[in-house]
Amino acid sequence: MTGEVWVWAEQRDGRLLGVSLEILGKGYQLAEKLGVGLAAVLLGEKVEGLARELIAYGAGKVYLVESPPPQALPERPLYQGHS
Repeated sequence: MTGEVWVWAEQRDGRLLGVSLEILGKGYQLAEKLGVGLAAVLLGEKVEGLARELIAYGAGKVYLVESPPPQALPERPLYQGHS
């Protein structure tokens, strides 16, 4: 089988969140079961070191998107469904 399992790696202030490593572990199990590679997706600014950390924890590759932190979210929801 070809393809990859992608795992979203979350970071705050230049540190990986623990849940990212937990999900990476589950992703590893799934990728092994499917016979495909495991990749992590990481967004942030100056987080190359975290990409290396994800590789050390089992990701075969990391898709790194260099991006500054997003602007503050709006005070009101962008969409609100009807109740």
